Amino acid sequence: MNAGRLRFWEGFLPDRAIVMARPGAESPLPGPGPKILFVGEGLLEPGPERQLLDRMVEALGLAQDQVEVGGPPLEALAPVIQARTPGRVVTLGLPGSVRGQWSECAGVRALATHSPAQLLQNPALKREAWDDLKAVAAELGLEIPARGGSGR
Repeated sequence: MNAGRLRFWEGFLPDRAIVMARPGAESPLPGPGPKILFVGEGLLEPGPERQLLDRMVEALGLAQDQVEVGGPPLEALAPVIQARTPGRVVTLGLPGSVRGQWSECAGVRALATHSPAQLLQNPALKREAWDDLKAVAAELGLEIPARGGSGR
């Protein structure tokens, strides 16, 4: 995925703006929901964090239209999650979340893992993040391509 190809959608709740992106789509709303919704800081803007997330998604073998990215706070995304019904939500380094722990967000199973920023600061954490993404893929019945096992 390339951050330059992201199309942004902004929705407004009473006192918050929600920004989501779906690579290669005019809007994240038409069509089926994504397999995975990633939620975390710094994911909507081009940069090293977004590039790392792109590589992680590619390693899972997901197509661009199977992923959406949202910015926190997670509570503000609940109406979007209910409307989009992603297969799973992955929270990336959000305060109050415990890595590797499953929870529920707006009726969808969610797994917390390290943020791309944390992985860039401490590459030794990449194995844990990759294990978390493999757990999400297993729950969704996704087959990870052979090249995806490198723990990038």
